[in-house]
Amino acid sequence: MAVTTVTNVTDVTASTTASRGHRGGSKRLAAAALLTLLAVVVVAAAIPTGSWLMAALAGSACALLGVVATRLTRTEVLIARRDAARDRADQAKAYRDLANLRSAETGATIKRLSTEIRDREADIAALQDALVESHQSLAASARVREGAESEAAVLAERVLELEITVESLRAELDAVTALGLRRTA
Repeated sequence: MAVTTVTNVTDVTASTTASRGHRGGSKRLAAAALLTLLAVVVVAAAIPTGSWLMAALAGSACALLGVVATRLTRTEVLIARRDAARDRADQAKAYRDLANLRSAETGATIKRLSTEIRDREADIAALQDALVESHQSLAASARVREGAESEAAVLAERVLELEITVESLRAELDAVTALGLRRTA
């Protein structure tokens, strides 16, 4: 699945606005300004004539030119609003796409981290089991060692007793040997 990572919504909207082409000054607004200026010139030219008919015609022409200029301006405002609404819709779509992408990335990261956590918890449990087993083995070894030390102490005591017995028997043997030698001599 090919995923294009978009990091900024303005990157998307800037590219969509640029693809439509940037409008410089509006021809409609320029025409409306010229019509208004023409209306002022017509009225200004009619005033010095002093004729009420010329002033009335100039006023009517001025009103008509004003209405046309207003319609042109209104049309331009409506077009600008429509373009702005389209830009907002494009931005919303780009943001939604970006949010979906980030949500998918977050879900994948959560899944990966959850797996890592489960693996680490399994490792910890195995290490804890090994630690408990080694403690039990150590305790058993300590019990065996204590038993062996106790047995060694008993055997050492028995050896001492036997050494004392051997010494006494040697002394007795020496005494008997010495007596036996004296009797023969």
